[in-house]
Amino acid sequence: MAPLPRRHVLAIEDAAEVLAVLRAVLEEAGYRVSTRLEVVGCAEVVRLAPDLIVLDLLLGRDAAGLGLLVALRGDPATARIPVVLCSAAHDALRRLEGRHLGGGVRLVLKPFTVAELLDEAEQALAWGAERAPAATASNAGGRAGGSSATPGLGPER
Repeated sequence: MAPLPRRHVLAIEDAAEVLAVLRAVLEEAGYRVSTRLEVVGCAEVVRLAPDLIVLDLLLGRDAAGLGLLVALRGDPATARIPVVLCSAAHDALRRLEGRHLGGGVRLVLKPFTVAELLDEAEQALAWGAERAPAATASNAGGRAGGSSATPGLGPER
């Protein structure tokens, strides 16, 4: 039996050092990872075809991550892609609850541990798998494991 393909995660974070940690943690856990240091459009997301997006809420000086989340949910080509929002902007995230959270959008507050990030990623992927068309079911994989002993990520800049 052939091994299952690795799940593809698109990580979007404007702090290069945090993005590097996200990449390392997710790759160690068995994911294939693409990264971006700035917000991308829905067309780029469709081109990359991720199984999951890990998205910083506050990209740059504004809430560009929120704008991308709204655009993703409004585009039929990307609406089913689960998202894990990561942010140290606790107040902004609390205001989002009920409006943008749920429905495949998970939340991780910075600083967070590796175990928290991976748990939310798995839960988001499970939501996505339940809603995936039968044609994409062949992309079901999973993380290969990984250590949750790594310390948590620091706050955003």
